[in-house]
Amino acid sequence: MLVIHIGPRKTATTYLQSNFYRNRKELLGRGWLYPVVSQRAQNAHHGVVSSKDDVLAEKGALFKRLKRAAAQAAKANANMLISSEGFRKWKAKDFVKLGKVLDQDEVMIVYTLRDPLSLLVSVWGETIKNGRDTAFPRYAERQLAEPLKSDVLNALIELQPILDHPKLRLSVLNFEAVRRGNEDIYTAFGRHILGLDGLVPTREKPANFSFPIEISDYLRHLARITDYDPKKSEMLFSRLFLACHSTADMEKITVAIREAGRDERQVVRLDRDAEWYGALEADLIAKLGPRVHPLPVDGKIFPRGATEIVSHDMERLAQHPEIAKLLGESVNKLKAGRVPWTKSRFMRTWRYIQRTLGF
Repeated sequence: MLVIHIGPRKTATTYLQSNFYRNRKELLGRGWLYPVVSQRAQNAHHGVVSSKDDVLAEKGALFKRLKRAAAQAAKANANMLISSEGFRKWKAKDFVKLGKVLDQDEVMIVYTLRDPLSLLVSVWGETIKNGRDTAFPRYAERQLAEPLKSDVLNALIELQPILDHPKLRLSVLNFEAVRRGNEDIYTAFGRHILGLDGLVPTREKPANFSFPIEISDYLRHLARITDYDPKKSEMLFSRLFLACHSTADMEKITVAIREAGRDERQVVRLDRDAEWYGALEADLIAKLGPRVHPLPVDGKIFPRGATEIVSHDMERLAQHPEIAKLLGESVNKLKAGRVPWTKSRFMRTWRYIQRTLGF
C-alpha cells in the first residue's frame, strides 16, 4: 500500500515529517518505508511534488530514486509512506497514477482535520512569516465572506475529489480529538493511520512556531516599508528578522506595541456558533463517516465558543515615536544584512554537499 500524507498546512505536518525521517529505521522494521529521495529536503517529499510531471511520466533522477524505494519496500514486504503539503495541489487522478508507476494497487490519502477557525488564524500567521502584509481583520473578512468557498475553512474543497474517486482511499486524523486527549500527534498517526501502537517521537516539538500577535503585526508592517518580495528572497522574511533580532529585541517590540497600541486595537470575533460552522461540521461528519480517527464524540469534531483575535492598526501605530524608532532600527538591521554565518549561503551550500556525500 502507498500512503500519501498531504497535510494540510498548520497541522503539525513538519513535526510529523521530522519524526517519520528520524524514526525511519523503526518504521521499516515495523512494515513501513519512509524513503529519502532528495538530498535537499530529506525529511519530506517536496521534490516529488515539484517534479510531478517527470515522476508521473516515469522519467528523471527523482523518479528513479522513488522507483528504487518502491522496490526496496516490495523486497522488505513493507508499505510506503510519503509526505508533503504540496500534494494538496495534486488532482485525484495524479495520486492514482503515482500508485500505478510505483506498482502500488492500493493508494490511501491521509489528511489532518483541524478546527477551521483556529486554522484560519494559524494560516494568516504563516503568510506573515512568509513576508505578506495583510492585516488579520482584512484577511478574516475575505475568508469569512463565503466560508464554504474558502479552502482554508472548508476542508471538503480538497477532500471531495478524493472521496469521489473509486480508486482512492481516504483516512482523516482528527486533530482536535488528538489534542483533547493529550496524545502526541506522531503517536496518534502511528496508531490510527499506520496501525502501529507505541510510536514515540524523537523530536520534542514542531519546528514551526507562532509569533505573538504584536510581532506578527510588526512584521507585516516591516515587510511593507522594506518592500520585501518573497519571490526574490532566498530566505523567509521571518528568518531574516530572527537572524538580526535577539529575544530581548522582540520582547522590547512586544511590550512597546502593547502599551502604545491600546487605542489602535482591532478586535475580530470568530464565532463557532455561526450557522455555516455547524453546517460544515455536519457535512464533514456525514461525508467522512468512519474515515475520521478518532471518531467524533457526540456528533462533533470541532470545539464551540467564540474566539476574539486582537490586532493593531499599524499605519497609525507606526506614527507613535517609540514604534517609529523601533521600526527604523529594524530597517537598519535588515539592510545591514546581519545574518549569522551558520545561515549564510556558503553554509547552506556546504550542508547540501555534506548531505549529497552521505555525511
